[in-house]
Amino acid sequence: MTVKYRQMSLSEVYTERHDFFLDNPPTFFQLLDEHIDLDEFIPSVFYRDFYQSLGRQRVYQLSGLLSALILQKILSIPTDSLLLSLLTLCKELRDFCGFVKVPDAPLITRFKQTFAPHIELMFNNMVDFTEPLCQAIDLRLANGLALDTSGVELYVAENNPKELNSLIRKLKTFYKGNPNVDPYKMAYGLMPSQAASCPEAKHQYINGHFCYADKFAILTNGLGVIRHIAFLDDAFKEKHPEMLVGKKSGSPDEDKTIGDSSALKPVLSDFFALHPDFKPDTFIGDSAFDTIDTYCSLINDFHFSKALIPYNPRNESTIPKVGYNIYGYPTCSTAKFGRTTYTHENMDFRMFPGIQRASEEWTALYKTRTVVERTINHLKINMCVAGRKTRNHLTTKADVFLAGIACQFTAIVACRMSKPEYIRSLKPLVA
Repeated sequence: MTVKYRQMSLSEVYTERHDFFLDNPPTFFQLLDEHIDLDEFIPSVFYRDFYQSLGRQRVYQLSGLLSALILQKILSIPTDSLLLSLLTLCKELRDFCGFVKVPDAPLITRFKQTFAPHIELMFNNMVDFTEPLCQAIDLRLANGLALDTSGVELYVAENNPKELNSLIRKLKTFYKGNPNVDPYKMAYGLMPSQAASCPEAKHQYINGHFCYADKFAILTNGLGVIRHIAFLDDAFKEKHPEMLVGKKSGSPDEDKTIGDSSALKPVLSDFFALHPDFKPDTFIGDSAFDTIDTYCSLINDFHFSKALIPYNPRNESTIPKVGYNIYGYPTCSTAKFGRTTYTHENMDFRMFPGIQRASEEWTALYKTRTVVERTINHLKINMCVAGRKTRNHLTTKADVFLAGIACQFTAIVACRMSKPEYIRSLKPLVA
């Protein structure tokens, strides 16, 4: 059967959201009022800094601005201008946010850029609140952590295909008739390592193509509820000077592998520093994490008892494997000129990672790793983090952490309604 896709215009998105509010305002807003009070999750330092300059007589209250921006993520409203239009037309939405009048777009942007660290703090506090809820739903899945990296492509000139195509045409013209020069490979090497208008937009290989993106790492539990978000920006690198930073190479996939494996330890270190009472016992990652250093960190530094990481073919030799006895010593094997093998500390954790490889239990549990990829897609597509026309690093961080807050918000409402099956999306609850 052939599935036909239809491109939706901005006007259709607007009409859909507008009709939703007109048809369901009492049910939707009553649902939120009954099951959650946003004020209880706003850190006191956020209140203090927000009201410090102008006092408490601000036209727009902190809880109102946060409510509007969180609803924007939950309801997949792609742009701030569309959100403001809906606020203008929907009195129920204005009343829910406590707005006497609709704020303007520059105010929304200033709010994100000024209070991005406070939004991140609020997200981390809500993670602490939702952890017992996740434990109550499914202890086994809640005690698993999956890590992956992605990036938000920024609205910079270097992301315009015309930039690269123009460079390729110039190289083709200059090296015309020279078979030893590959203009495409040379063009990739000549592209700047970061965007001129935003140093945080690094040239990297993400989601199958080269782009200039703001890269971040994300941790979820087996339920798909976000536990941690870390932007791998210059501030993160300064905080973790021990982290190896990958350079451009001939293999885009290798660049991505280096970035993921080197980010593992600092990301987990920050996560456990923020949440010292969390005791996850299972780490789930793809083959990019199949290194001896990874297993050493997981068992010694972070005390995981299980590590579900498939073998990376690049780490495997074509020579038949040397056997090991019950004490971990290598056993003899046939070889014409003898064999030399090296044992590494924690090699046994790679071979026996707390759960039998290829067993039914391994297969069933490892399938939950895809939840982190689905969560990233949910943030970027459904919560409209990707595709926003911004080149500002702080605005991007604020948008991603607001999406993370919306995920915690969704989990809290679903649990308080005794609907754990909808822990990752509120839309079925209000349909």
